[in-house]
Amino acid sequence: MTGTILAIADSDSYLKYAVHFLEHLPQWRRQVMVVRSPVQPTSVQTRSALEGTFLQGRPPAVLPLKRLESNANPAPDVVLVAATGPVAREVLLQWSSGPKRPALVTALPGIALPATRRALAFRELCDLFLVHSVAEAEEFARLGTEAAEAAGVSLLMPDDAGAALAFPDPELPGDDGPDPADAPEVVAQLDAAPSAGSIAGPTTPPSTSPAATSAARGAHGGAAAATPAAPAPSAGPSDDLPMETELVPPPMALARLPMLRHQSPPPAVTQPLHRLVFAAQAKMPFLAPERRQVLLSLARTAREQPDVRVIMKLRAHRGEPQTHRERFPYDTLWDELVQEGLVRGDELVWEAGPLAPLLTPGTGLVTVSSTAAIEAVDRGLPVAILNDFGVDRNLLNAMFEGSGLLTSLEQVAQLRLATADPEWARSNYFHDAEAVATSGWPEVAAALDELAERARAGELSVDPAVAARARTRAWRARLRTRLPQPVLRASQLLRSVTG
Repeated sequence: MTGTILAIADSDSYLKYAVHFLEHLPQWRRQVMVVRSPVQPTSVQTRSALEGTFLQGRPPAVLPLKRLESNANPAPDVVLVAATGPVAREVLLQWSSGPKRPALVTALPGIALPATRRALAFRELCDLFLVHSVAEAEEFARLGTEAAEAAGVSLLMPDDAGAALAFPDPELPGDDGPDPADAPEVVAQLDAAPSAGSIAGPTTPPSTSPAATSAARGAHGGAAAATPAAPAPSAGPSDDLPMETELVPPPMALARLPMLRHQSPPPAVTQPLHRLVFAAQAKMPFLAPERRQVLLSLARTAREQPDVRVIMKLRAHRGEPQTHRERFPYDTLWDELVQEGLVRGDELVWEAGPLAPLLTPGTGLVTVSSTAAIEAVDRGLPVAILNDFGVDRNLLNAMFEGSGLLTSLEQVAQLRLATADPEWARSNYFHDAEAVATSGWPEVAAALDELAERARAGELSVDPAVAARARTRAWRARLRTRLPQPVLRASQLLRSVTG
C-alpha cells in the first residue's frame, strides 16, 4: 500500500470518474465521499456510477462541505477533487490550509476540449491536474503558458527529467465531463445537512496512465507536472469575476480516461448493426427545435430499419440532477411529439443506466460530442458525431475533426457510421506507453507516490497570494447565491458602468 487516497465528487459524472480512477489504484487505501449539493447524484445514478467497481453495492457518504475533513478516516495523503468548478474551488480551499496538508489532485471526468482559463482558475490551488490525451495536454500547455507569462510565473516544460507544465480543465467539455461554471448556486448548499451514507474503504486496479512527474511547482509548492491546453467556450455566466486575468496554472500530468480498456484503438468490429444508441447530453444541441430534429430522425430510422433497435441513452430522466443543467429534456420533447402526432411513441427505447452494457458488437453510437463516443471507439464500434448543427468549439465537437466520425442524421438513418482514424485516436485518448515515454511525462502512479510522500513529510505549501485570490473568488460566488436577483443585476450593471 502506497498511502491513502480520498476522492471527493459532487455529480454523477464526477462520481463515475472518481470511482473508476480509484479502480486502477488497488494498492492504495481508498475512500470516496460525495459533497451534498443540488447536483449530487440520485441513488439510481450512484448505483450506475459504481457498477462493476470496488464500490459496487457500497454507496459513499453524502456530506456537507464542512464535514468532509472530519469524516476522512484515516487522514488522506492524497485528495482527488473530482467536482464541478465552484465546488472544486471550495474543497481545495478547505483542504489546502494547515501545516501538513494532503496533496490535492484534480481532473475532468471526460473530454476536456476546448480548454478555458476559467476552468484552471477554479482549480488553481491543486498540486496536480490530470489531462487524458496528448491533444488535451498540448492545448492546456499552451493555455497555461500564456496565463503563466501574463502572471510573470516561470513554468517547466517537459524535459529529460519528465517535468512539465500544467493546468486544469475547461468548465464545459462533454456532457459527462467538465464543470458547469454556470452553477454557482451549488455553493449555497454545500454546508447543508448531511445525507445518510457510508464512507468506502480500501482497494482497486492501478492506472497505467502516464502523468506529470514531480517537478518544481513554482509558487504552488506542489509536485509533478505535465503538459496542458487550449481555450474553450464559457460554460455559463462569467460574472463570477474576471478569473481568467489572474492565475498560476497548476502542474499537469498525462493520464488516461479510467473507463477505457485500451491504450490503442482496437480492431474495428465488423458485425452488422442491430442497435443504435444515441448518447444524450444536457447541453448539446442547445435549442429545442434541434433536439426535436434528433428525435424525429431517430424515430424515422427506427421505422425504416425495423431490424435495428434505437435506444435513447439519457444522462438522467427529466427532473433528475446532472453535472450540467438540461433546459430541454429529450423525454419531455418526446412526449410533445407524441401529443402532436409526429411520432407513434413506440419507436425509441429509453434507458438511463450505465452505458457500458450497451457497447457490444452490433451496436453503433450516435452523439453530438459526448465522451460516450470515446468509450465506443474503445470497443471498436462504429460512431457518428453529428454535424447537422455545426462543428465548432461551442458544440464541443471541433476536436472530432480529422477523426472520420463526423456524420449527419441522414447518414445515420442509412446506418452509415464509421470507425475512428488511428492517427487521430493516438492524439485523442489512445496514447500508448511509447508515446508517454517519449513525451517527458512520467506515469500517474509515480506522480501520486511522490505527492503522497511529500504530503506525509509536510513539504506541500500554498502561495498565500493564490490562496487569497481563491478565497476572494469563492466569497464572490457565495454572495451571488445569496443576493436577491434585482440587487445582483444592479450591482453587475454598476460594475460594468464603472469599469
